[in-house]
Amino acid sequence: MFKKQVLLLGIITLIGIFACAAPLVTSTHIGSHDAPISITWLALPHYSLQNPYENRQEYLEEAFERWVRKNPDVQVNLQILSGSIGQAMAKLLTQAKSHVAPDVAQIDSFYLPRFYDVLQPLDEFFTEDEVDDFLPYVEEGIKDSSGHVKALWFTTDVRVLYYRKDLIKNPPKTWDEVLTLGKNLKKEHPDMDIFLYPAGKGEATMICLMPLFWAQGGQLVDSKGRPVFNKGKNHEYMLNLLNFLQETVETGITPKRVTSYQGESDINQDVAAENVAMFIGGNWQISQIKDLLGEEGLKNWDIALLPQKKGNLASTGVGGWTWGIFTSDPVKKAAIVRMLNDVYVGSAGMYGWCSTAGYMPTRRSVYEDYAFYATNPWMQKFLAVMEKGGRPRPGFEIYPTISNELQIAISSVISGIASPEKALETAWNNVMQEYEK
Repeated sequence: MFKKQVLLLGIITLIGIFACAAPLVTSTHIGSHDAPISITWLALPHYSLQNPYENRQEYLEEAFERWVRKNPDVQVNLQILSGSIGQAMAKLLTQAKSHVAPDVAQIDSFYLPRFYDVLQPLDEFFTEDEVDDFLPYVEEGIKDSSGHVKALWFTTDVRVLYYRKDLIKNPPKTWDEVLTLGKNLKKEHPDMDIFLYPAGKGEATMICLMPLFWAQGGQLVDSKGRPVFNKGKNHEYMLNLLNFLQETVETGITPKRVTSYQGESDINQDVAAENVAMFIGGNWQISQIKDLLGEEGLKNWDIALLPQKKGNLASTGVGGWTWGIFTSDPVKKAAIVRMLNDVYVGSAGMYGWCSTAGYMPTRRSVYEDYAFYATNPWMQKFLAVMEKGGRPRPGFEIYPTISNELQIAISSVISGIASPEKALETAWNNVMQEYEK
């Protein structure tokens, strides 16, 4: 009997040891399963603890373990965003309107305006200085029409003009300068692609080229989301853009094959051949150019603001991801904000995540206080461009239709299938037919 009791006691002790040794952070759960505060968290795999990238996974495991040890009364259950971004955002919005959304979820900044009415205000958790620390377009984007903070925008990206310093002394600031410089370079280098940009069937076409419309004062939709890109002055501004793109092809500085570029990085194959003078692309392509051409090859490249119709105009396309909180439980909300601040959103957390994952931060303080960004000339140049004219796409329901139709219009003009006037008219008619259904 005594031996059985000793054996039973040993088994119980071992079970206790293993229970105590259970990891606090796994691919699907954070914290103790007995913690009284239970949170559901929805995220993309490569932003979560189911990360395919080893360095990101290590950062997140360490960061969440530090956080949960400071917050032992909280447990977090991870859910994964799957499918296309558009479908995932539509599903999440439907869940939120039905009051069955997770407590906190990752939301594409582009879709954020559609979520304002279902997200919880977060003003109580942040000082005015902490909100002002966000880049101008980020601060504007996270606030609803009443000025309440409704999300936390923690990564971003930006489009710029890349140019070869060994070929171009001063980057062009205007469309006329692009054309003049381009024609001169084409005479000197007849086989070179002088000016490239995405113009195919993909969102890169919009985020890279619409800033040339926006800088003129153009609006795709009004404040209520009604299409206006062919109304009043917007008609003139859009035709200006389409005529400019047509002229880049007709002068020979841009090849028609740009209609095959669906993403910014599709241009990289031409850059690798060292046969490109300048192109519109994203900030992440700096590291890709370095991988393709090496340190020495990268030294030939620099970046500048996108050239505009007039030199005193500035606008560029930006994007990124946000966190939105759906639960109205004050205890859960506070715990979620602590978690997000420590891992992604606070100055230290944003530095840790963005520097590990290779993203652009959205807080000025990160660019100032951390050597990784403060002493990196590329990061400081990208920051200057974002502060000068960063602008996200309008997140209204009709935007995907507008985007699709304008992609077709741009491709048609560049391919010579339609005139700028006809392409714009067709795009407008198709958009309004969809809008008025």
